[in-house]
Amino acid sequence: MAFDFRNIGEVDTGRLLLRKITKADVSHIYSFTSNPVGKEFLSWEPHESIGRTAAFVDFLLTRYESGDPVQWGIELKETQTIIGITGFVDYTAEHNRGEIAYLMSPDYEGKGYMTEANGAVLRYGFEIMRLNRIQAKAELLNIASQKVMEKIGMAEEGVMRQYIYQKGAYRDYKLYSILSSEYYNGREPK
Repeated sequence: MAFDFRNIGEVDTGRLLLRKITKADVSHIYSFTSNPVGKEFLSWEPHESIGRTAAFVDFLLTRYESGDPVQWGIELKETQTIIGITGFVDYTAEHNRGEIAYLMSPDYEGKGYMTEANGAVLRYGFEIMRLNRIQAKAELLNIASQKVMEKIGMAEEGVMRQYIYQKGAYRDYKLYSILSSEYYNGREPK
């Protein structure tokens, strides 16, 4: 049975709350999507206006309503501020496979928030969605993103050569994944 992303729930990790993004989050999201720091590895340019961020939020709201794969806002519970985005950007019910992607405000990097958030995304994917495989990818030179994937138990599968043409050049990407059997590591699925 296919997972319906309209039913995607909140996930509390302790310090963070993964939740649906709302129009009220536009200014928080703009604060880090407009910041050029750390954007050299993304397929898009920093947001040049709050209107572009509002359009991005509208896109996510449409995906929530349609049941398509979608990302959560990463809310720092202490300040009730959205400090990043993570979740599913692709999902294939037939193969029980999902792909995650994420972005963190440079102001909050190095505190373990992205590892905490993505560990919760894996838990949600395996325990709620019943996925067999979750994958993610990062540009070859994006070491910080690769470290997050490794910390949450993903294994490098290899390099996808010249996988994306972005910002005037072909870019190599590393593909990482984790299987449900590796996630449960001999334990019975919940």
